[in-house]
Amino acid sequence: MARKSSSLVCPHCNATGFVIWDSSGLGLEEIQRRLVSLHGAFHEERGRTPYVEYLIVCDQCDEIQPDYIGDALRIRQSTK
Repeated sequence: MARKSSSLVCPHCNATGFVIWDSSGLGLEEIQRRLVSLHGAFHEERGRTPYVEYLIVCDQCDEIQPDYIGDALRIRQSTK
């Protein structure tokens, strides 16, 4: 697995931060991602919505970060 980071900007309140992942695969073919850590104005939540393993949520406005819902769903599906 390779360690990667991505910048985060909340589309609702413009809070910023970044996420660090361990991932396997290349580019769009990434098969599995594991959340390592979140930095800045974001936190991880589990159990907030059905069908996803976890969500990335803004600390300032409590909104779910929409760009990461698909990643969480893909992780859950790939582990079945």
